[in-house]
Amino acid sequence: RILRPSQSGRDEVLFIEHTIRFLRRNGKMVIVILQGILFGDSYYETRQYLLKTCKIKAIVNLPTNMFVPLTSIRTTLLLVEKMPEEGTLPKDRVFVASCDNAAEFDKLVSSYRKFEKDGTLAEDFAFIAHIDNAKQINPDYLKGMQDLKDKSAKGELPSWPQVPLQNIANIVTGV
Repeated sequence: RILRPSQSGRDEVLFIEHTIRFLRRNGKMVIVILQGILFGDSYYETRQYLLKTCKIKAIVNLPTNMFVPLTSIRTTLLLVEKMPEEGTLPKDRVFVASCDNAAEFDKLVSSYRKFEKDGTLAEDFAFIAHIDNAKQINPDYLKGMQDLKDKSAKGELPSWPQVPLQNIANIVTGV
């Protein structure tokens, strides 16, 4: 087992670990995962494992009702390529999108294929992100960061410097 026993006891974590382990080097895989895996603190090691063993090619939030009547849990589509020597690097361009309804899925696939072919985006519901660490895989976070970069480039942000919150405040959890 690659992940800690306390974490790898979860079925979804075991499934991710198992499928990646059996994927050939440079093999590609599309997997539907619980959206919580991308931002929950308890899944941090799972995200680290993904970043170290795979190049993340695309992250797509799926609509809540995508798998109704089986479940209404929010899910995410993850496209990865197994590259254990390299993993996902901060310089890598990752296709990120949110699919609001199943009818948009064909358009989303076309947009991804265009991105793979020539590196450009055809639709405004998708954007390109760079993942610096395992805390930054959540598509909503990545979208917020992209919006900040766009506003900064247009000069729409305040002129004071932006610093990480932990540099100016004590971060406390719980009650």
